[in-house]
Amino acid sequence: MLRRRRHNTPVSVAVTPATPSLTHPDTQQFTATMANVHGNAVTTAGAWSSSDPIKATISASGLATTVADVLLSGQTATGGTTLTVVDAGQTHVVNAYVGKTLAVTAGTNVGESRTIVSNTATTFTVSAVFTAATDATTVFSVTNGGSGDTDINFAVTRPVVTDATPAVLTVSP
Repeated sequence: MLRRRRHNTPVSVAVTPATPSLTHPDTQQFTATMANVHGNAVTTAGAWSSSDPIKATISASGLATTVADVLLSGQTATGGTTLTVVDAGQTHVVNAYVGKTLAVTAGTNVGESRTIVSNTATTFTVSAVFTAATDATTVFSVTNGGSGDTDINFAVTRPVVTDATPAVLTVSP
């Protein structure tokens, strides 16, 4: 009995770059390299996807784009605690920013971001403590999300890939 070998059947796919990091707004080109059981490259149809399209989307050609819409930018805190950021120079609609991301862009706690759990006209309360109490050197932005990790996947439509490892894209507002 003669058995037909499937040399063009992918059994693995590698997505590169594997761990990119983007700051909104930005884009990153991804590629998918598939291999057969012998480790040889094969070409087949597939589709790209993002596990969290609030953070990043990806086109049919593999171009990822950050999505974190900036709602407030370059705000300077007037004080706060490790769980609050006070912005006494502004008047915000109460709880208009619940679920949004507050990202510190300069000063105390630079590079840290937290989810907003409530806000008054002048104070944002966040979900996890900052490293230090916010102060008048803290500059921040508020976005619709986008901070954090999302998996960038390439799935082969036929046949099923047995070893598809997503790339982890880290997005910062």
